[in-house]
Amino acid sequence: MKWMKKLWKKEIDERQQADLNRVLGFGYWIAFYLLLAAVIVEGVFLSRPFSEWAAEWIIFMVIAVYEVIASFRIGVWTETKQNPGKKDYVRYSLIGSVLFSIIFTFGNVLKMNPEKRVFGNIAPIFVYWFLLLFVVMLISFLISGNYFHKRRRKMEEELDKESMEDDDE
Repeated sequence: MKWMKKLWKKEIDERQQADLNRVLGFGYWIAFYLLLAAVIVEGVFLSRPFSEWAAEWIIFMVIAVYEVIASFRIGVWTETKQNPGKKDYVRYSLIGSVLFSIIFTFGNVLKMNPEKRVFGNIAPIFVYWFLLLFVVMLISFLISGNYFHKRRRKMEEELDKESMEDDDE
């Protein structure tokens, strides 16, 4: 067992650890967005069967779910937003809906016959994707935001309780 402790003994200081964490975090987000791009390209633009890109989708979803759960456990919404509200949920839903509606509409247009590629046929596809995604995303943000706020309140109550116990001693 001594060799295990020696093998895993850290020999870096706090600054180096912070730099290493920054590098690892950047690598994490590169992998996350590259997996998202792979899923979009293979599933939407190349129209490959799900069985060909299922592994990438599963890995992407595991990373995404882990990120949400881990962030909620420590009481963090994002690095830039501590306490999100309904306006934020609407904003996030609008941005995500527009971006992914453009992607999905473009993917559907590529599958159309060239003579059917007119605005009258494309606009309803965009509206369909936009409305569907907006509703799904808004409901998801409302549910997750509600859970986040409950979790945050519980953490604050636990901290208050601990600080009161420390004051009593």
